Amino acid sequence: MFEIEEHLDAIAILSAVVFYVFRQAYTWVMKKKKPTIDDNMVIDSKIYPILWSIISHYRATRVFVLQFHNGQHFYTGQSIQRMTVSHEVTARGIQKLRPTHDNILVPEWFQREMMDIRIDGIKWVNSDRVLSNDPIHEWLQIYTIKSSCMIRLINKNGETVAILGIHWNFQEPVNGVEEGEIYEERKKLETIFNEI
Repeated sequence: MFEIEEHLDAIAILSAVVFYVFRQAYTWVMKKKKPTIDDNMVIDSKIYPILWSIISHYRATRVFVLQFHNGQHFYTGQSIQRMTVSHEVTARGIQKLRPTHDNILVPEWFQREMMDIRIDGIKWVNSDRVLSNDPIHEWLQIYTIKSSCMIRLINKNGETVAILGIHWNFQEPVNGVEEGEIYEERKKLETIFNEI
C-alpha cells in the first residue's frame, strides 16, 4: 500500500520546483509584453523632436523612419519581410509617405539599395544620376524627390531594424549631411529603438 507520508519530502520539492518554473515563465512573459498605447506615445514623444531637428537643420522636405518587420511566413517557412513608415515629418505642402507605406513588402530594388549602405554609413540617391529604367527612379519621380539620404538604424545585436530617410524635393541639400554630423541624431534614435 502506498504511504503518502513517505513521499511528502519529494512532493514538497516537486511543488517548489513547479512553482519556481511557473514564476520564472510568468516574469519572462511580462517582460516580453507588447508596448501599450501609452508606451508608444512616450516613444513618439522622443522620436518626433529628433526628426523635426533634422528637417530644420538640413533644410530637408521630408524626414522619416522606415521600420522593418516580419509579415508572417510563406508556406516554405521563409519569412515575408515588410516595412512601414512609422514616423514622418514633412515641410508644408509635401506629400506624406504614410499611410501608403504601411506594411508593404520590401521590394527587391530596395533590398539592393540597402546592400550598398555600410552599417555605419549613408546611402545617397540623386534623381539626376539614377537611370530611368531603375525602379528607384520611378519612386523618386512619384514623390518628386531630388535627393535622398538613407541611414541604417542598428539594434544592440547589430541588426538593421530601421532606416532614417531624409528627402529634398526641390534642391540639393543646402547643408550637406556628413556622417559625423548625423551620427548624434542616429545614435539617439538607435537608443530609443533599443529601449523598446
